[in-house]
Amino acid sequence: SHVTLATRSTPSVPGSSTAACFSSRSPTPPSAPESTGPNAHGMAPATYHGTVTIHAPGTDDSTVDVSVTFVVQRAGLNVSPSAVVHATNVNSNESFGDTLRISNNGNGILVWTASKSKPWITLGTIAGTGPGIVPITIKSGGLAAGTYTDEVVITAPGAEGSPARVDVTLNVFQPGLSVLPTSIHDSANIGETVPRIDSLVVGNSGGGTITWTATKSHPWVTLSRIAGAAPPSDTVVVTVNPTGLPSGTYRDTIVFRSPQAPEPRKIPVQLDIGRAVLSVKPSTISDAAMTGDINKRDHALAIINSGQGVLSWTATDDTTWISLSAPSGTGSDTITVTLDPSGLAPGTHKGNVIVTAPGALGSPEIVPVTFTIQAPCGVTPVDPDADVNGSLSVSDCISPQRAGSRADLYSVNADAGDTFSFRMTAPSLNSYLILTDAAGNVLA
Repeated sequence: SHVTLATRSTPSVPGSSTAACFSSRSPTPPSAPESTGPNAHGMAPATYHGTVTIHAPGTDDSTVDVSVTFVVQRAGLNVSPSAVVHATNVNSNESFGDTLRISNNGNGILVWTASKSKPWITLGTIAGTGPGIVPITIKSGGLAAGTYTDEVVITAPGAEGSPARVDVTLNVFQPGLSVLPTSIHDSANIGETVPRIDSLVVGNSGGGTITWTATKSHPWVTLSRIAGAAPPSDTVVVTVNPTGLPSGTYRDTIVFRSPQAPEPRKIPVQLDIGRAVLSVKPSTISDAAMTGDINKRDHALAIINSGQGVLSWTATDDTTWISLSAPSGTGSDTITVTLDPSGLAPGTHKGNVIVTAPGALGSPEIVPVTFTIQAPCGVTPVDPDADVNGSLSVSDCISPQRAGSRADLYSVNADAGDTFSFRMTAPSLNSYLILTDAAGNVLA
């Protein structure tokens, strides 16, 4: 007989139009068994229902329908986490352990393998069926500073999401121990009890993280903290206490160490204990001006520390016509003493500049100031061919033509065309002779 097989099918998934394909043929010889089967090629995962119709012409019941259920399955590969990142320091020999979790989000059978490329990664499992785990060991031993990358590849043939790639990153840092400033130098006078306060900033000059410790040797140095980590940077307050220390130079060393850094950092500390010695130069100031002069006179006054301690000084004056450029300072310095003749009456005016430095030898220093205000010089008439004997002293008037000098003034009457000669002798005086006309213009 001739047997015809026809098929029709529909998937059990709503909205799907995929149909199963079945074969149809006539058996030869007629008594041979007839076979047919589904073909899943190109079909989405789902459960399909169909009917096989068998038709045999000439029989009493020539048509038979056979129901067929066809389940198409496909595994789905899911791996978590999607990335692994670690960081360590050079020579730490640190190892890290992680676990990749493999699951099947499909409905087929999941058969998988795991692989990697780099020797610093070890996989605890390289194959499996169904859900599973892959232990990962990451070793930093022997690695130089740098960033190392690899990927673990999970492959499941035929599964959705295959292959899955997990990025693995290992950062190896070279840390560095940094301490600033690199030294501490303080000074104090004998008997002082006020501590000196300094700060050190401890940080990491490289990558990664470090831990550190700090030590010192002498009791006159104290530290606000002796251990820490960086980053972030830490501040260590260093207190240097001069209390009870006799004169001399004292030294200590603060040593910072880190197991992650190859070299310690040594910060020298020096404390000088001594006594300042105050001296002031010049020891006196003297000047003069004419009545009505308004030009101020400036004099430099040097304040000197000839000792070893700290010189902190103040400078004052005791009169209104003296002014100072700086009222105080530290260490050796030079200030300007200004004398103002404005409004001063003729005569000798006296005042003082007082420089005080607590605790210093020679303090206070008192600098006497003398300021002479004189009336205009008188003029003595003389006759031609006359000899004049005179002398000069600090009480004489101020020379109109040479500031700071003393002078005697003489006058001679003459007519136009007269000729004169003048001669001055002075055995031990730096003398000079100036000729002027009646208006005060210098002639010679």
